[in-house]
Amino acid sequence: MTMTIHGRPSRAQWLGVFAVAGLLIAGFVWAGAAVLRWAETHDIAEDPISDRMMEKKSRQLQRVLDGMIAHDYKTVADAAAEIETISESMQWFIADKEYDADRTAFQDSLQSLQAAAGSNNSEAAIKSADLLVDSCMRCHDHLANDPTRLPQGR
Repeated sequence: MTMTIHGRPSRAQWLGVFAVAGLLIAGFVWAGAAVLRWAETHDIAEDPISDRMMEKKSRQLQRVLDGMIAHDYKTVADAAAEIETISESMQWFIADKEYDADRTAFQDSLQSLQAAAGSNNSEAAIKSADLLVDSCMRCHDHLANDPTRLPQGR
């Protein structure tokens, strides 16, 4: 099966990239809406540190998407590495078994994405990016549906 036609991405590759782009956008919208719904029903003080960290992760996830669309795997790998660094600094945010399982899936998907990007493997990168978004959405869904998981005072 030839993946490119005269050095250009095939139609199947483009369809895969656009499918991932759609999933990423839908994931951001869905996760953001879930967090906003939760925040509207709970009287919590804003946490500028975690808010800034999540904004940074969102910007890097957008870079992953942009890099995949452009087949710029260096950007994909760099953005995934940055997401990993930001996430490591947020490990204090929640500590329970369910979150640890979410975090493990998240970290595994980041490592897979970095490996796929490092080998310019678009199919593996698409699958890894999909798993990454899925792990983000699962965690945000847990937070929206069970506010007791948030650290005390949040």
